[in-house]
Amino acid sequence: GSVETVSEPQVAPVAVLTGNAGPVWSIAFTPDGQTLAMAIDDGTVKLWNVAESRVLSTIKAHSGPVWGMSISYDGKLLATGSDDGKVRVFELATTNETKQFETGYAIRTLVFAQNDNQLLIGGRTGQVEVWNTETGERTIKTNGHAGTVSGVAFAPDGKTFASVSGDKTARIWNATTGGEQLTLEGHSGGIYGVAFSPDGSQIVTGGWDKTVRLWETSSGSLRHTCEGHGGDVWAVA
Repeated sequence: GSVETVSEPQVAPVAVLTGNAGPVWSIAFTPDGQTLAMAIDDGTVKLWNVAESRVLSTIKAHSGPVWGMSISYDGKLLATGSDDGKVRVFELATTNETKQFETGYAIRTLVFAQNDNQLLIGGRTGQVEVWNTETGERTIKTNGHAGTVSGVAFAPDGKTFASVSGDKTARIWNATTGGEQLTLEGHSGGIYGVAFSPDGSQIVTGGWDKTVRLWETSSGSLRHTCEGHGGDVWAVA
């Protein structure tokens, strides 16, 4: 059969926000969509007024790249992580630091839980842990991965969380005990992105092998493999 070439529609951006400080490693909107946080290679986080395309403030978070960043569900807190192993928690309204704690490993990714005082963290040496942002104490330690953890996600119901790694696996963990529930194997290289479906019944993963894979969270069975990208898949939603 003939191959049809589908031309991509040209969509003009609503705004172009330029960090001017090296690669942007993470972005996050506040719940109201009015402010965008941009985590940058130079260790800063810029807070943007989206409607006016202007920088509201710049937070000097770390001395190296801000690899992981998350905004709490209530929109009050911003957490950052870097190779220095520190988690820094800032009040968004004032940009004042409310808490700083040391994990002991280089942080690659982090995300707030829906209850806001729990932070799921992935590390360069395989750690997948949950820390309390109010006390600065680790509450859950999992067995983790055999490689860098590039992505983590909480299930919508908060009962499980997922992680993906350079060890080519995705794993689903019990959020109460930290015990491993499932290991998902199939990607032929490192996995970089992971996300739960809104009802929590599926997760999607993407990575080095240029594929996006859809899995059932109850059984761990592979539902579908999406092919078509010509390069690594760095993020999924």
